[in-house]
Amino acid sequence: MTGKAVIVTGGASGIGRALVTCLVEQGHQVLVADIDDKQGHALVQELTGGINPVYPCVAYTHCDVTDPTAFAELFEHGTKLFGAVHALVNNAGIAQTHEFWLAPQWIKTIQVNLTATIAGTTAAIQHFTSQGIAGSVVNISSIAGLIPFEGEPVYAATKAGVLNFTRSLKMYAPLMGVRVNAVCPAFVDTPMLTKLSQLSPAHEASLAQTNKLSPTDVVDSIIRCMDDTTLAGDILVVPYNRAPTTLGVDSNVIGLLTDSLPPMPTPTAAEAPPRAKVELKS
Repeated sequence: MTGKAVIVTGGASGIGRALVTCLVEQGHQVLVADIDDKQGHALVQELTGGINPVYPCVAYTHCDVTDPTAFAELFEHGTKLFGAVHALVNNAGIAQTHEFWLAPQWIKTIQVNLTATIAGTTAAIQHFTSQGIAGSVVNISSIAGLIPFEGEPVYAATKAGVLNFTRSLKMYAPLMGVRVNAVCPAFVDTPMLTKLSQLSPAHEASLAQTNKLSPTDVVDSIIRCMDDTTLAGDILVVPYNRAPTTLGVDSNVIGLLTDSLPPMPTPTAAEAPPRAKVELKS
């Protein structure tokens, strides 16, 4: 992949930031979409040296991926900036690390992690097909989409949904001319993981023992999904300290992901929905 224009949601921090940096260094054009304006503008400033060229290599735009018009506006903005958009990386994600059973918490998690991924993917398909572009979509999932994740069950459900949504699009790739893949990394040292470690002292202790990928460890797999035209509807799994592998090719892929992971702590009563004290009657 050379000289392409890419939209990266959640591009101001973590995996997104590392990806944006790498893409710009490789000569691509990137539209960074995020809700963190401070970090987004700082990243663009860092990558451009404060110079505002007529034809930018990287730009930032405020974007709430739960807004129904967000992705149509992103593709319109990206096309105006770069002349065309060739790839979308659905990277924005959140983890609600307390009171997951409350509706505002789990609804928001589903909206950002799953609904927005579906919205972004379908918007990208419509854009690419209408423009005659053999585009690429890369959805970012997680180890939590493959194994039970006691710390955040709703987050785990959304990431599993991202995986199966992506795999289910495989048969459409030849018809659409658009490839949709997903990357499924083991634990990555990002602000989101830090937030999870704050759930309880037990979680903090467990995650402190956990081998973690750096955000840059995941970047090559994302770029491979954009670049490798043989991948369509595939899941690229990124284990710790091992070569990435395609889900379904390696039968021990879950073992690769969980290798050397300490067990997640059993939730305590304080981390579960409160139970009413009811007097049992015979």
